[in-house]
Amino acid sequence: MMDRIRVTSVSVKPYHCSDPRLKAFATIILNRDFAVKELKIIERRDGMFVAMPNCRGRDGLFHDLAHPLDQETRDIVHSAVLEAYHAELSGASAPADNRVAPAHEDSSQAPGIVVTHVAIRPHTNSDPKLQGFATVILNGAFVVKDIRIIHGPSGWFVAMPSRKRRDGQFHDVAHPLRQSVRTMIEDRVLSEFAAQIAQLHDKAPIIESLTAELHLRDRERIRRQIG
Repeated sequence: MMDRIRVTSVSVKPYHCSDPRLKAFATIILNRDFAVKELKIIERRDGMFVAMPNCRGRDGLFHDLAHPLDQETRDIVHSAVLEAYHAELSGASAPADNRVAPAHEDSSQAPGIVVTHVAIRPHTNSDPKLQGFATVILNGAFVVKDIRIIHGPSGWFVAMPSRKRRDGQFHDVAHPLRQSVRTMIEDRVLSEFAAQIAQLHDKAPIIESLTAELHLRDRERIRRQIG
């Protein structure tokens, strides 16, 4: 049975800047397996508000990179983050469930995160490595967007949504904590991408390369299960 989305850990960092409404940043862990960073805690006239990580699109508007799909899940995230924020301000301990340490790799532990839907958008631009974008829904209740599908010199891989730091380095905004969960997400995204581009007649070389990659991943998964 699929687990519902839960916030199993929250870390809060108070922040002071020229905008007095921005009070802190938060990182949450969902179901012990998936981290979402750069949540903003904002003070508004109608109370405290939790903004999900976002980026500015070509239309000039801001779009969430990772966010709850329904109001129930949004309320769960909102309550957990604000509870941790108030605990941070008062110096009190966070609730027990919010102090759970991030998951360690354990092949015997069933993932708390599952992919319940994948949407693919093939992409063509000046960068030949970037083949498309994916949006996934986790546990039927949490959306992660702007996942990049890349074909590089070392093969196919899936890059989680990221942001460029001032030092020029990129860091993931939303990402799995265990390699097994990362592999599960990558396999679903690449399989859906392969199924979609298989309908395009001019993509034969890409299809052949991607099919070989998926077969290799299947053999590796079987090897791990046996050994």
